[in-house]
Amino acid sequence: MNHGHGWLFLLPLLTFVAAAMLLSCGGGSSGSAGATPGPPGPYVQEISICPGAPASPVPSPSPSSSSSATPVPSTTVSPTPCALFTPGAVQQGCFVQFHAVATLSNGFNVDITDENSTLWSSSDKAVLAPDTSTQGLYSAPALGSADVGVSASGVTSPPVSVSVETSGSCL
Repeated sequence: MNHGHGWLFLLPLLTFVAAAMLLSCGGGSSGSAGATPGPPGPYVQEISICPGAPASPVPSPSPSSSSSATPVPSTTVSPTPCALFTPGAVQQGCFVQFHAVATLSNGFNVDITDENSTLWSSSDKAVLAPDTSTQGLYSAPALGSADVGVSASGVTSPPVSVSVETSGSCL
């Protein structure tokens, strides 16, 4: 048997294996060197802080596969982003409530007030302190002013300035 021409079979096989490994390890060219793919699915593009508590979920009938079955309500909320606003003065000793609306890359808006990844902040916690049990709720223990902010998924809202004035009745 003649083994002198074995390299004719082995060389194309090794070339194929090397090319397959190179492509599977990211060595292939996709047209842009060093490009990183975007995150999967929609992502947060901007966040707005809105006055008041978040809207309650609105029940809406869900599609049913059978016409004789009673539709099961599902919760759907379509919040609207808020323009920058200046809330009225908060009385010392009272609370003020905000909610956050994120605009996603797919054009949808979602309320992110109570999401685990949502971080509420105050520029001066002595004047306006975030409540530890309710997201977006702040107490006003001292006179002065402070900025409220919220961030999620690496995006931060524009600050909202809140002033705390002399004690009065809480609304």
